[in-house]
Amino acid sequence: MLIYYEAFRAGEHRRELGIDNFRVATVTTTPERVAQMIDAQKEMTNGRGSNMFLFVDEATLAASNPLDAYWTTGKGEGVRLID
Repeated sequence: MLIYYEAFRAGEHRRELGIDNFRVATVTTTPERVAQMIDAQKEMTNGRGSNMFLFVDEATLAASNPLDAYWTTGKGEGVRLID
């Protein structure tokens, strides 16, 4: 996560890909692991969190499809990829 965050801060996505923004979607094992990953990225953003990161656990994703499933942002908010 730190590499993605620092690359974003440095504007690498604009230089290399010519895009203004991007998100990093991560599927992990459990809701507890999602919470751990959110805590980790909040540490690297001085507690602010980041909407650049999206997290979902395997069971939540399996119960839906990636576009309709609710992902959790690095700020702890629920979003869908199509919203």
